[in-house]
Amino acid sequence: MGLRNQESFRELSRKLDQLEDLSVETKEQIPKVHNLLADIYGQIRTNPALCAKTTDLQLHFKNLIDGRITLAETTKRQWCSELRETLKGLNYASVRVIMESKK
Repeated sequence: MGLRNQESFRELSRKLDQLEDLSVETKEQIPKVHNLLADIYGQIRTNPALCAKTTDLQLHFKNLIDGRITLAETTKRQWCSELRETLKGLNYASVRVIMESKK
């Protein structure tokens, strides 16, 4: 963990902000929501720290992307909260590693 993860976490946080501003209850926004979730899914899968901590979320995202499930607004909000909390924990660990390396 380190600076690379810090940048990835910031980028994901921005995408979560965008996602939270959209609603699956607004038909015109559904494609934007799906595209953002697909982007987030791809970013998670290429980051070992995130990939290891989000296996359940990845399965949900993949099922949505593949059209196996539909997305309710409450579920989208739950996923955003879960990912945001995971990011907070990983961010804390990443900062700790950076600080310890400067000792």
